[in-house]
Amino acid sequence: MLLLNLSRLADTLRARHSLPPARQLKEIEWNTTRTGLINPTAIFETVVIDGSEVSRATLHNVTYIEELELGIGDIIEVYKANMIIPKVHDNLTRSGNCVIPDVCPCCGSKTEIHNENGSKTLHCPNPNCKAKFVSKLEHACSKYALNIDGMSGATAELLVDLGYVKSTDDLYH
Repeated sequence: MLLLNLSRLADTLRARHSLPPARQLKEIEWNTTRTGLINPTAIFETVVIDGSEVSRATLHNVTYIEELELGIGDIIEVYKANMIIPKVHDNLTRSGNCVIPDVCPCCGSKTEIHNENGSKTLHCPNPNCKAKFVSKLEHACSKYALNIDGMSGATAELLVDLGYVKSTDDLYH
């Protein structure tokens, strides 16, 4: 009986103190927010972490990517910060071949790198960027603003694509 309990204890300790799972980085996706900040997201092979399947993790900003010397095909370690947010913990291969986009992934405008509190961040300066407008529209319709039920990011994007909404003023007509 004692041997069985020690075996269970060893399994529990190994699970709690194990290294983050290592996976191959397939792609870095860049998404434009309503403020024009372009956020990088790591896309990798699916792994189970803390009971959920994870295939995407935040990369925060350009500085974080440079510090980890990330590149497509690298072997990365992923964990959940506070058991919720997937984050890249380390890069085991450090190829450093990641290319920071010089144009916005949505509108094609030339991007700008800003230095904010010691971190380099990527921005889209185009005030007419569709991604920025769709994000602003979604925010305006959220429960903290106009509280319009059923208005998701996908719905906002569809309304913009179909030409029904060209500015937030169109929500009132």
